[in-house]
Amino acid sequence: IASPSDNPPYKFHWVRDVSIVMRVIIDQYRKHSSEKYFVKIINYINNCNDIQELNTLTGLGEPKVNIDGTPYNEPWGRPQNDGPALRGLNMINLFFLLRKNYKHIAEKLIIPILQKDLDYILNNLDKPCFDLWEEITGWHFYTRVVQLKFLKEISTHKQLLEPYLSISEDLSKKFVFLQQQLLHHKGKDSIISSFDKDGNIIRVD
Repeated sequence: IASPSDNPPYKFHWVRDVSIVMRVIIDQYRKHSSEKYFVKIINYINNCNDIQELNTLTGLGEPKVNIDGTPYNEPWGRPQNDGPALRGLNMINLFFLLRKNYKHIAEKLIIPILQKDLDYILNNLDKPCFDLWEEITGWHFYTRVVQLKFLKEISTHKQLLEPYLSISEDLSKKFVFLQQQLLHHKGKDSIISSFDKDGNIIRVD
């Protein structure tokens, strides 16, 4: 959960937040091979699979679910398309971390999650979404950066992943497209963090 608070309503399971926290857990397991971190990783993988299978309003762009694992289908700022990229980055790390000693987990549990996130990002990177503050819809520097990082990791490890992952022929073209779109966020002395759906600047950092 982001916070135990019910007002404002933050007591949910957030795709973004858990992805960032799990980066630390994954790094700790890589360093120490501790069972306590391994258990958290397995729980995380199973949880990601369950969330991807939920019948939500925006599919994988859903930013949060209830802490009992059910969909949150009330009004909210959705979709938020950074979540699948952050989760996908974790799945790439886990695939290479576990594939030697835990082949079944890597190929049968992690790859299907990774495939869904890859397909979602490739199909939606040219569509507006809500920012990470859940306030405005449009085109966002942060979202585009994490999407680009995810596609870069897929491209870098393409030869190793292709036996397991179906990688679209459009990957390179969409990677270049995203690079070009990020250039629009470069202001004279600042980063343009968000454009609205019509391309108007609405937030500068």
